[in-house]
Amino acid sequence: MEALTYTMKEVAELLGINVSTFRNRLGDLVAKHGMPMRLPGRRRFSRRAIDQWIDRYNGPVRVQGMTGTAIQHNQRLRLLIGTGEAA
Repeated sequence: MEALTYTMKEVAELLGINVSTFRNRLGDLVAKHGMPMRLPGRRRFSRRAIDQWIDRYNGPVRVQGMTGTAIQHNQRLRLLIGTGEAA
C-alpha cells in the first residue's frame, strides 16, 4: 500500500533538488507558487496535494520505487524552482 504522505526529502527528490535547497525555497514555493503546505503538526506533506501541484507543471509524476529517482522534469518547473542542480 502506498503511503499517504511525502517527507521533505521525498518532495525534494521529486523536484530534482537537494533537501537544503528545498528548505530554503519552501516559503516562496508555498507563498508565491501555490505549493501545498506541510500537514498541520507534522513534517510531512500530503502525497495527493503535492502530486497534483507537480502535475500542473510537469504532467503526471513518474516514480520508480519509493525513492522518487526516475522523474521526468519539465523546464517550467525547473525555472519555477530556479535551479539546475541535481538531487
